[in-house]
Amino acid sequence: MKNKIIYINLFLFVTLIMTSCKQETSPDKMTQDKKPKIFNTLDEASKNAKSDLQEIMKLNKDIKLNIEPKELEQSNPEGSVKHYLVDFNKFVSKDSLRNLKDISNDEGVTIVPFVYNKRVIATASINKVQSGWTVGGLFNNRITSDLNKVKQIQYQMQNSQINYFEIPNIDAHVYQVTADTSVRYFSDYGNEFRIEKEASFSELARALRKDAVEFQRKFGKELKEKEKKLVK
Repeated sequence: MKNKIIYINLFLFVTLIMTSCKQETSPDKMTQDKKPKIFNTLDEASKNAKSDLQEIMKLNKDIKLNIEPKELEQSNPEGSVKHYLVDFNKFVSKDSLRNLKDISNDEGVTIVPFVYNKRVIATASINKVQSGWTVGGLFNNRITSDLNKVKQIQYQMQNSQINYFEIPNIDAHVYQVTADTSVRYFSDYGNEFRIEKEASFSELARALRKDAVEFQRKFGKELKEKEKKLVK
């Protein structure tokens, strides 16, 4: 779910700028300003996200973001992390699972890490839309912290890619680092798994599925009724 990886969205950013500048404008102009800007490439959107981060920090110095302005200024977007949403119903019903990708949806969200001195100090989520790319969310401290640790592992692997999997309802976040000959999993979940240590996929999937099945048993019927009401 895209909203779960958004801590401060761009609508708030625009509102902050408008409030700070205190410029009068027409309602039509305000509505137009709030529309997300579309960029031709992921790289352009990433650079704009960094500018947005810097602008928000300048305008709101009282907000505690755990980011040093000078480090952010000297940071660069490094690589991209695809965000996948695991299909919860398929996850619950799948007895045997080899790869989370098999039961996940690509919703067009990419997480971009901003790296300074080999440390991930901030992240932005970039959304793929029909006509290009838009900046979707900024300042997700949890993902930033996780990716900082997973990135250290990725540096040890050549030609590697990080994928991020979100399992709804049980608040599970799984990172998959793939290279030419290996696939490794990392997650900070429960008391057994820590993001710094590689997890056995079979053991991780078993623990996640156990909690998912329990959630489905307790709340599945209630969620189904809510979904029916939303459809109506």
